Amino acid sequence: MGSNNEDRVESLDQLEVPKSIYRLIDEIPKKPITMEAEKQVDDDWNKFQRNTRNQQRGVIRKRVTILSISAAAAVGLFISTAFVSPAVAQVASRIPYLNLIFEDKIQVQTLENEINQAILEHDFKNIALHVNRKEKYIEAMVFNTEEYFKETKTPIKDMISGILEARNEEEYEIRVANNPEAAEQWSKMDEESIEIDKKIEKIEKTVYEVLGKYNYDSPRHTSGISLKRVNLELPITDTNIKNIKLEIKEKLKQRELGDIEVKVYTYDPGLEERGGKFMEIFDSIALGLKANPEFQIDSVGFTNNKKDHFYISVQLLLESTDPDVDKVVKDIEKTVEDFLQSEEALKSIQNEKYQVAILSSDKKKMKVISN
Repeated sequence: MGSNNEDRVESLDQLEVPKSIYRLIDEIPKKPITMEAEKQVDDDWNKFQRNTRNQQRGVIRKRVTILSISAAAAVGLFISTAFVSPAVAQVASRIPYLNLIFEDKIQVQTLENEINQAILEHDFKNIALHVNRKEKYIEAMVFNTEEYFKETKTPIKDMISGILEARNEEEYEIRVANNPEAAEQWSKMDEESIEIDKKIEKIEKTVYEVLGKYNYDSPRHTSGISLKRVNLELPITDTNIKNIKLEIKEKLKQRELGDIEVKVYTYDPGLEERGGKFMEIFDSIALGLKANPEFQIDSVGFTNNKKDHFYISVQLLLESTDPDVDKVVKDIEKTVEDFLQSEEALKSIQNEKYQVAILSSDKKKMKVISN
């Protein structure tokens, strides 16, 4: 195409997509994104805000909540993206939308990750980020001096605003607040937390030592280790569960690490195998649906505890009486079915059964997709 004015393209729809673009889409590197539940983050954040208003017993709670929020932001719970031009969409339309994600042909950057990356690049210090998709606000809590807060408040807000504008998601309200008291208490707790971390490391070493004797050499068989409790996940078919539990408790006492509760959760190895087949399927559905704001997604979750099928729940931000809900449900249904019926997804699923339930915000089951 020439560079003079007569050759100027008036609309992106007029662009012809070079064949090189089709090759390029196959070369985009893989970058997986983990999904977790948003509701726990909302609860943690609200609890954190209440605690900061009551300093009497808030020190430990603040630390736990901030860590929870930081972890949630790191894995990117609230996913959205700005859409590409019609010319690039022409390429994407050759493959079902969720397949592009499943086959690692496109990347989707989360809103949290983009903002957190910008925070690091701007070298802003001690900031906890929270995004509420339902109420459409972003809150950046600064844990620093009042002087630092005054210096950085406007730059932080402008940075977030610029990201939202670039992503076509300007409907979010941006809140920037400071909590210098929490910042001071946080710094005082650093030395104490180092000692706590050292003790937890000793507990972990003891737990994995015992598990190793029974041929469990993966962290997959623990689901939480703290100063007060050890959570194990073991196959229900293991006849040594009681022995493992008692041996861990006894060794912890012998090493003067405390009388720690050991809780064992069991799982069906057959269901475990089925769950493995669906993990990438679930991740692609969750990521893809939440990447498109038009789908109005509140949360996407799953359970592998049902005997007959793997279950995925898709909860909307819309109520069952919303005038737009039927169209949104229909669009989601087609998007999910196109993916689940594709050759690539069927290879992963094999002969396993599934149900995908689309729920309104008032818990009404709007549609069930199954095989």
